[in-house]
Amino acid sequence: MGGTAERGRAESFAGGAALESKEYARRSREGGAGRGQDSRQPSSTEVPRRLIELVLATTQYRGNARVITAAQQMLDELLNLRR
Repeated sequence: MGGTAERGRAESFAGGAALESKEYARRSREGGAGRGQDSRQPSSTEVPRRLIELVLATTQYRGNARVITAAQQMLDELLNLRR
């Protein structure tokens, strides 16, 4: 049910988060981040880009939930036909 595309997006999203985490750890070791906070200011394009990613992730989540609900309803219907 289109799992390959969703899986690729999820892996991409998770991979990006892992890279950001590694980058933050590196900056912390080098003294670039102070007291657990990232000291750099977000660029003018970073915040809108993050917002777009959040909206896309939310939309994808809702779409996946609908697919799961439809599959569950079909399975219930198949089980009811057997009775």
